[in-house]
Amino acid sequence: MKKITPYIVIAVLLAVIVYQCTGEKSTKPVNVPEVKGSFEAVKPTNQKPITVTVTNTVKDTAEINRLKRLYNYSQEEIERILKENQSLDSLAMATNDKMSQQIYELSKYREFSHTFENDTLKALIAGVSRGPVDRIAIPQFTIKKRTVTVPEKKPYLSVYAGGELGMNKELNQGTYKLNLTVQDGKKNLYSGSFQKIAGQDFWLVGFQKHLFTLKK
Repeated sequence: MKKITPYIVIAVLLAVIVYQCTGEKSTKPVNVPEVKGSFEAVKPTNQKPITVTVTNTVKDTAEINRLKRLYNYSQEEIERILKENQSLDSLAMATNDKMSQQIYELSKYREFSHTFENDTLKALIAGVSRGPVDRIAIPQFTIKKRTVTVPEKKPYLSVYAGGELGMNKELNQGTYKLNLTVQDGKKNLYSGSFQKIAGQDFWLVGFQKHLFTLKK
């Protein structure tokens, strides 16, 4: 039993350390600085006339609701836009003049969109225009400075090993001590030591709780 006692003590010590290290996790605020930038003018990658009809089908109703929601249109506004596009389609079909047909096509309401992206920002720009959009740009954007909370990185374990030598006052008998100390993430210290005194072996365990830290 005496031979296995030190190992039992060490196992208990390690179990306590692991339990302490899996305790509560702390966070800290981090200030993110302001970021400014811009995007050069480009031709929108997506442009198409609004061709949905004013009907009661599920598909058309869903499309109308999408347009109303995305562009903040009232029911009267979206109906006017759809009817105007339908009238332009009718006029284009009624004429054989290619120039007139092109003018009617270019006069339609249409959706456009483009995605601007760099290392800092990804922004989807979308809108409705009367006729094609030639260029869109973001002359300036600002990501405001803010404070975010991130997990605070703390040491999981710090391990220290060392030893001590000693002598009685008559200087005729010496001793030595071997130490192993572990510091957890909360700065508490757990120690285990082996010491030989007068030919006898001693095993020691210790604990020191962190109370406070003085900072400048």
